[in-house]
Parts: sequence; C-alpha cells; structure tokens
Amino acid sequence: MNYNLFITYDLRGVNRDYSVIEKAITSLGAAVHTELSVWYLRTQYNGRTIADTLWKQMQSNDRLLVIDVTSQDAFSYGISDVMNRIAALWNV
Repeated sequence: MNYNLFITYDLRGVNRDYSVIEKAITSLGAAVHTELSVWYLRTQYNGRTIADTLWKQMQSNDRLLVIDVTSQDAFSYGISDVMNRIAALWNV
C-alpha cells in the first residue's frame, strides 16, 4: 500500500542544516518540495513511521507535522499545543 503524506517542519535555531531533513524525506519515497519547509511524499510507510523516522534527524526544540491524507491521521513532535487545537477540529 502507498501512503500520501504532507510533511511540514521548523528547524529552530541558527545555522541549521536543512539538507539533512531534506535527504531523509527524499530517501523515504517519491517527494515533491512544495514550499520552504513543506513536502508531499508518496511512500510505502505510514505517517507514524515517517514522523518517527524524521524526528530522529531533528532536535528536541524543532517542530514536525506529518499529515497522512490516505488514512486521515496526523502525527507530530514539538507542537502538542497546536495538535490539541487541530484534534478538536479534526473530522468535525
């Protein structure tokens, strides 16, 4: 099964190397860089797996949101306050 995902992230701090996360994303499937820190990814891996894999390349103060449009799920790190607001509106 293939999954359609949107990935957005914020690497916080100065002099961060965005190429590390970009290489990680492109290694996981067919990727399209749509905006500065937004990607579309078609992959064999589900959203949770992608979020966990990418988070390993990031720092604890970074932010990551993976939206799995195939299963209508969302997975995040570093943005629990935002995810609580999204969860309140999800599938309303």
